[in-house]
Order: sequence, then structure tokens, then C-alpha cells
Amino acid sequence: MTRAHATVGWIITVALFPVTVAAQTTAPTFAKDIAPLLYAKCATCHRPGEVAPMSLMTYEETRPWARAIKNKVVSRQMPPWHAEGEPGKWRNDRRLSQAEIDTFVAWVDAGAPRGNAAVPPPPQFAHGWNHPSGRPPDLVIEAPEQAVPVDGEAPWQNVYVKLPFKEPIYVEAAQIVPGNRAVVHHATVTSTTLPADTVLDAAGRRIVSPAGAQTPARSAPAIPGGAAGIPAPAIGSFFSGWEPGLDTPVSYGPGIADRIGGTHLVFNLHYQANGSATTDKTRIGIWLHRDTITHTTTGPSVGMGTEAFLYEGKELTGRFSAQVTTDLLPPGVKTVPDIPAFADNYRLTQLMAIRQDMVLYSIQPHMHVRGRSAKYTAVFPDGREEVLLNVPRYDFNWQILYEFAKPVTLPAGTVVRVEASWDNSTKNRYNPRPDQEVHWGEQSWDEMLSPQLRAVVPLSEPITPTPLPTLPSAQ
Repeated sequence: MTRAHATVGWIITVALFPVTVAAQTTAPTFAKDIAPLLYAKCATCHRPGEVAPMSLMTYEETRPWARAIKNKVVSRQMPPWHAEGEPGKWRNDRRLSQAEIDTFVAWVDAGAPRGNAAVPPPPQFAHGWNHPSGRPPDLVIEAPEQAVPVDGEAPWQNVYVKLPFKEPIYVEAAQIVPGNRAVVHHATVTSTTLPADTVLDAAGRRIVSPAGAQTPARSAPAIPGGAAGIPAPAIGSFFSGWEPGLDTPVSYGPGIADRIGGTHLVFNLHYQANGSATTDKTRIGIWLHRDTITHTTTGPSVGMGTEAFLYEGKELTGRFSAQVTTDLLPPGVKTVPDIPAFADNYRLTQLMAIRQDMVLYSIQPHMHVRGRSAKYTAVFPDGREEVLLNVPRYDFNWQILYEFAKPVTLPAGTVVRVEASWDNSTKNRYNPRPDQEVHWGEQSWDEMLSPQLRAVVPLSEPITPTPLPTLPSAQ
């Protein structure tokens, strides 16, 4: 009887032992399982010198944050991504799959082991830049240092920097890097031509002729329905932008290029005072296009027709804007109705008519701290509808440029319907004053709707870039 019990016990032990060994040997390790995920999804921000508060490039750097990482990935707060859409829809999709989240959880629950295997080499990025190839820019242009006041409203300002070449160049990718992210609300860079007798002050902000009279820049008219103060790109001209969360180069792929011509770059800079007198030196990195070009970019809004707004189910008659204050608007343009105090679901619909055939590559919603959601729908000329982008939980701190893996053709006559909402209630933890009516304007405590579409149009004939001009070394 005793022997029989011993035999049974031995069988049970043998049966259980392989399971225990399997559980121990299959626990994820940093070297084998976690490092590749961090390098693929997190390294852009979580490396030395970048925007994230800590680096996650080595085991020693990552281990102290293991439980915090688990909490952030389980809640899907990290990596930041707010668009819906099936896997494969977005070229730059940062989301972790459920299996990848489970891997992080199992690793932390197992004690966050390093593992015995060699840690794979981390991705190599040029210091301060995030081009997917790891290459540094071919050219870096920096705006003069700007003073930022202690408090008060900071108006948008244009800063001009002379281009270091005379021939036009074609751009494959560009990235704006603020010098002081804590106070930069946004930055855009375009190109323009200034009169030959233009003189700039040390900050590049005043344009005065030798006689002392102000000399306006010759630039394109304002973007239809767009914000006053931002120089508008024409089709085939250069445009690049930065807002919080947008820390990667904007690029389009083979055969597509921006064009930089003229005499100067225009840095349109908007600062948000934070209680301390400080300065900023924003710069832009440019990667040149070296191959045959078949398509050119349209800028963020060029190629759109007259815009219309629907409020409470009714179209607003006349010309309206949901971007800037009345004093910056062109004559005859009014702002849409203000957001009432304590309104938890203020809704506005913007209709943008596509006036020429184009191929849509990316969308970037832009609102301020009360922004709640944004949904883009294409209504094609035959009546068919397609949801282009749905962001049910917009976050001002992470304004993401959503890039289509398969670009969408928008024929002329298409209307893009943008349905947006704002939360001005006490439920919005970013809301500074829910008890106040919110006006439309350029400050972060104001509100805005800037539904930026980035598309390309075909050239009548392909362009082969000429040999590159002699450029200063990238910094």
C-alpha cells in the first residue's frame, strides 16, 4: 500500500516537473523579448537627450521602471496612440498588440529578468533627430534666439532666416526640433521670397527697408479657412510643422518631395508663457530627395475649397473660422459660436471640399486642451462614405500625425467631413477654467479646430533633381 502511494506520488511529481521547468524557461527576458519591443515602439522618445523623462535603451535603465511600464502598457497610455483602425491601416502605428502587452506583463510578473542571451544592439539615431534610417539631416537651419516673456499672451510671430543656397532643392523629409519644448506651443516652417532690400534685425522678426519703412514679404495668400499669420504654402512649396507629441520627421516615401525655393525660410513661432522668463532656439533638419520625383506635396490645406461649418445641426451662413481670434481674421470672417461654460460635449462639424484630385497621405487633428474627439469622413462624389480617421480620445499633449499605410485617393468633388467635440466641464482634468465661456483663438486656454490634411498631387512630368548644391554641413 505504501509502495503504491509512493509510485503514484512519483508519477505526479514527474508529471508536474516538466510544466514547472517550462514555466521557468519560457518567462520573457529583457534580452530576448523586451528590448526588441522597446527599440521598435519606444526608442524614438525614450533615449538620451529626447523628450521622454527617462531612457529605456538598456536593461539597467529599464529595470527600475518595470512596474510603471507594465501599468502604462496595460492601460494603453503608452505608447501614445489615439486613433482607431485595424492593424496595418497606419504606417506609423505605435500600438502594442495584446500579445505584446501580455509579454510585458509576464516579464514584470516574473521579476523583470535580464536573461542570459546577449541584448540586441539598439537602433542608431543621429543625436537629436528621428529619421527612420538613423541618418542625420543633410541640412540644419536654426532660427535666431527668441525671448519668451514671463506671462501674458504671446502672439504668433514670423522669423526669417536666409537660405544658404540659390537653387531650389527637393526635400524627402523634414523635422522641426524646438529648443525649449516647455514654452513652444507650435512651430511651422515655410519658404518665401523677400525683397532684395530687406533688412532683418538680430532676432529675424522685423522686416525693415534701409529707409526705415516696413517691407512686407511676398508670400502666398492665406490658407483657405486657415489661420492668419502662418505663411501659406502653394502647391509644390515647402511646409513643415511641430506641435507637442510630433517628434518624428514628416516624410512621404519614394517619388514624393517638397520643394524649397525663394530666399528665406519663415519660422512661424508661437510661445506659451509658463511663469519664467526664458528663451528658445528652434531648428529644422532637412533630408534631401535624390531620386526621380513624380508627386509633390500640397501643404496642410492647399487644394481645399471653401469651408463650411455646422453647429447644432445647422449650417452657419457666411464665412467662419474656428482657429484664431477676431482681430486676426480677414475682413468679413467671423468665429464660430463660443463654447459655453461647463459644456461637456460641445460639437462642431467642418466641411472641406476637395477641388482637385489628390492622394491623402496623413491627417493631423489639432485642438487645444479642451479638445475631446475628432472624426474625419470622406464623402465621395458618388455618395459613398469612408471613415478616414477617428480619434475618440484626443490629447493635446500628444498631437500625432497619422500616416496611412495605403494612401487614400480623393477625387475632385469629394467633401471631407470633420466632426469634432470639446469638453469644457469639470470632468476634463486639463481644463483650466470650466466656469468660463471659451473663445476661439491661438492661446492654449482658447480653443481651435485645425483639421490638417497632407496630400500629394502628380506632376505633369517627372523631375530628376539636379546635382545637389553645395550646402553647409548639418549641425
